[in-house]
Amino acid sequence: MNALGVRRLAPIIAKRLFPDPGQQELRDLLIDRYSQNDAHAYLATLDALAVWSVVSRLGDLHMPTLFITADHDYTSVQDKQRYVDQFPNARMVVVENSRHGTPLDQPEVFNNHVLDFLSSMQS
Repeated sequence: MNALGVRRLAPIIAKRLFPDPGQQELRDLLIDRYSQNDAHAYLATLDALAVWSVVSRLGDLHMPTLFITADHDYTSVQDKQRYVDQFPNARMVVVENSRHGTPLDQPEVFNNHVLDFLSSMQS
């Protein structure tokens, strides 16, 4: 990313997240928002994610947890399921025909999963 910068990287990421021809509006939105990221803060976040892990403590997290993933995300559904399986009280739903930008490309589906999960907490 140092070589590209956030403004040059934005269209690449936008095309990867929203590859369908009908998603131009989402690509434009992502490019606009992503281009406003502070490059130093973004790099610091990536560096922190590379060295930080809570995997060894997942079994200690007993609260109800919902994982919403996309079928074409950066990592596979199977990889995510391995994490979910380590939580005592978690479940995962997979949004079809989506990538890492699910809340943007399928907001109604995403929101319905969240609302269903929250409603199940009231029972």
